Amino acid sequence: LNTPAPAHAAAGPSPGTSMHFDFNEDQRELKRSARRFLEQRVGLSEVRRQAERGGYDPALYQRMAEELAWTGLAIPEAAGGYGFTWVELAAVLEETGRWLTPSPLLSSAGLAAAMIRAVATDAQQAELLPGIVDGSRVMALAACSGEGRWKGLAGAAGRCTTTGDGVRISGTWRAVVDAPAATDLLLLCREGEAVRVVLAPAGAAGLTITELATMDATRRLGAVEADDLSLPASAVLGDTADASAAAQRGLDVGALLVAAELLGVAEACLDMAVDYAKTRVQFGKPIGSFQAIKHLCADMTLHVECARSAVYYAAWLASQPDTSDAALAEAAATAKATASTAAFHNAGQNIQIHGGIGITWEHDAQLYFKRARAAEALLGDALFHEQRVANALFDAAPLP
Repeated sequence: LNTPAPAHAAAGPSPGTSMHFDFNEDQRELKRSARRFLEQRVGLSEVRRQAERGGYDPALYQRMAEELAWTGLAIPEAAGGYGFTWVELAAVLEETGRWLTPSPLLSSAGLAAAMIRAVATDAQQAELLPGIVDGSRVMALAACSGEGRWKGLAGAAGRCTTTGDGVRISGTWRAVVDAPAATDLLLLCREGEAVRVVLAPAGAAGLTITELATMDATRRLGAVEADDLSLPASAVLGDTADASAAAQRGLDVGALLVAAELLGVAEACLDMAVDYAKTRVQFGKPIGSFQAIKHLCADMTLHVECARSAVYYAAWLASQPDTSDAALAEAAATAKATASTAAFHNAGQNIQIHGGIGITWEHDAQLYFKRARAAEALLGDALFHEQRVANALFDAAPLP
């Protein structure tokens, strides 16, 4: 982003302070090229084809890694990446959300990379991140409890026990994004009150991955079960006795990346609704000329712009090295709550403007509605994150 960081930016802007955000030319071209590529090479017809096959195109993902360099945007050069920031990755994820792109970009280069960067030692990052960058490793973050409802760190489902020469893990994680396609899993576990993040190969003995039938056919989810899984001590990421603070930071960055994808969903629904309103004729006029439809579209635009501001502020804040955990947590929670609400609202209004055809399988509006609903729950829904922000604002409790 062009605007230099003000002195107070690490803690967030002070009351009454205005800040101007805008992309620089390189960031604009990255976003334009991502949209062109996805429109030409993916498109919603290809999304439907991959959804019916129950997967994604590995060759397409390899192009994202090797030719487009998307998988290494937010990974430091020291770890084999390209040394950009979370802002650039958020810009690309906004476009993959717009096109509902089936790929493990969010799960591997987003959620898993964010957790590794937050928790792992420099040596571990140097070992793990290059595989994400070149696409040879597809990682999935297993964080949600077996109950299926997001509870943040409090819902860390795994239980681990440190032994003399390693660690043993048991537990169940639900709704793990791209688990069926993963080569490695990051398991969020507890040992007593301490949080651990453990790296497990997908084929390890004692680890079972079951693909789930889900509402959103454009994204693969899996249930992960560890039954007395035995791993070496080196599988535990980080060098502290308790990784709670670092893991929370990883989850917050992950939440804002999911929010960036939801922003793309909200934008696509707005564009689809406006285009239809311009061409659908009723009573001799385009329905877009009717005041009621104008109001719906204006409301959708407001949701998109609010989400855009929240998402890119959070991404910029996450990219500043001196941002406090509390400031990032509040910004990420705001972004996820705002973008979740925007995507679900706009997806519903898009169907409303289209009328009966919007709910048919043949129309694309239902694909966006399902993605909005499913992604809203990923890493916490709007209500969960609104409660986090309320707690912070009113000092009821620290951000969990």
